[in-house]
Amino acid sequence: MAVLPVQIAGDDAKLQAFASGLGESVSAKLSQLSESHSLGVVSSSQVRDKKVSTAQDGYRQFGANLAVQMSLQEAGDLRRVSYSLVDGRTGKTVSGNTITAPLSDPFKLQDEVAIAVVQALKIRLRPDEQTAINAHGTDQASAYGYYLQARGYLQDYSVRPEHIEDAMLMLEQALKADPNFGLAYAARGEAKWDRYQTSKNSKWVSAAQADCSKAIQLANAGAEGHVCLGLLDGGTGENQKAVVEFQRALQLDPTGDEAYIGLARAYTALNKLDEAEKTYQRFISLKPNYYRGYNLLANFYIQQAQYDKAAQIYQQAIRLAPENSQLYYNLGGTYLFLGRDNEAISALQQSIKIRPTAGASRSSSPTGAASGCSRSEAKGRDGSPPRSRPS
Repeated sequence: MAVLPVQIAGDDAKLQAFASGLGESVSAKLSQLSESHSLGVVSSSQVRDKKVSTAQDGYRQFGANLAVQMSLQEAGDLRRVSYSLVDGRTGKTVSGNTITAPLSDPFKLQDEVAIAVVQALKIRLRPDEQTAINAHGTDQASAYGYYLQARGYLQDYSVRPEHIEDAMLMLEQALKADPNFGLAYAARGEAKWDRYQTSKNSKWVSAAQADCSKAIQLANAGAEGHVCLGLLDGGTGENQKAVVEFQRALQLDPTGDEAYIGLARAYTALNKLDEAEKTYQRFISLKPNYYRGYNLLANFYIQQAQYDKAAQIYQQAIRLAPENSQLYYNLGGTYLFLGRDNEAISALQQSIKIRPTAGASRSSSPTGAASGCSRSEAKGRDGSPPRSRPS
């Protein structure tokens, strides 16, 4: 299932940030159910990065059978969320409703949407799962509202770097309302790490570490403080420390995409390749119908020059997301490494058919395939083959 970006009427930047944070929070709440139920939730970062905005796009890109669509509007002192559960193959609405809450009660919007989706899926929650969905890390509604707005700002800082400052301002307000709000410290640590990455000013590293550590110290941020510190440790080359933090995060929340990915990458950096492989396989076993784990494992095999294994795993990913052009592109590049040029051409042509790109077009020509040009053209992003032949 994919939770699509929450739509608003107009161009109110603050309302859009709140809407984006609300969508991310609902997605995270539903994702926590994947450990015990047959529910795989595409991460909000994947939905955002792939610019998926409709249920049918979610099916084509991720193989998501269902999507949650939401729209948000404000009227006076009320917020209203209209939501619908939509079939990804047909685009037909399965269920839906409208929830209205005071501006002062962001808890209600998140909780009632998440519970309504669970009920539509006929999932029976255990008491501890019900408690987890209703947990917010704070009992201060204003703090949580600022927090959701900050999470929304952080989603698009790479496009609008000024939103890092906006996020930090909202988190300052959240922490004024509740100085013991661990999730806000974890989010501010993430924001400060983003600030370092855009500025390369080392003062932000220590500032981020302090906030991540504070979130852990408060012991009410769940896995988020450990994920925050793990990202910093990995980003600063402290990979053994990163392993410890990501392991702790997974003990607290065994469903977190970023913790699995961070742990596997830390193991890879430490040359503990068996552990990295097992981590990706654990991710797949948790979410067997979610293409992302397969894609990451295949990319790992490419990096280790295990091209036959990579091709097999890409094929499994394609069965789950049969209209994902990037998967065919990756598979085509892998076949080129194996010298299986005809199969490479076929895969790359399928990638072009779904979504034309210059790289796939050049690589799919007999001349391009024979010369192996795509071996230096493949993107080095998440889930795609490396830019050059791995050593």
